[in-house]
Amino acid sequence: MRTTVLICGLLCLVLATMSGCQTSAESTAEDEHLEHHVPDHKPASLVVAWDQLKVRLGHLRSDATTEEFTELRDIINWLPELAADSDLKHSQWDEVHAISKQMESRTLTMTSAVENRESLISLLDQHNELLASAGRSTQIRHDVEHTDVEHINEKDVTHD
Repeated sequence: MRTTVLICGLLCLVLATMSGCQTSAESTAEDEHLEHHVPDHKPASLVVAWDQLKVRLGHLRSDATTEEFTELRDIINWLPELAADSDLKHSQWDEVHAISKQMESRTLTMTSAVENRESLISLLDQHNELLASAGRSTQIRHDVEHTDVEHINEKDVTHD
């Protein structure tokens, strides 16, 4: 009887060790790749996201591509995450989260995004003071007419 219990215990130990506890080099590499993939259009900070949204909204037209619309929505959805990575206080993060939810609800479709773009830009303008706490003390200023949306990055943003 003791031998049977000992054998069963060893078999359970061997099976537990072999089932799912080991990872192959291939699955580990794949997991690392997925973990570190950052889309090219993801802004580096809340300040950059704010700037990109204003520029993208300023250029938004009804004939925008699905990719342009999807990227706009992605940036809106990243606002809370980027705010959490900034120097904002919790109450200010709550404000950014509320702004992102308002923007999300006004951009459910391309048509609604185009119809609401001026009010969305105004919403961002009304909350510029958040950016001072997020790491920049100057006011945002853009020349929307002359910014190339496809090549936006931090060095392209004009600041006062």
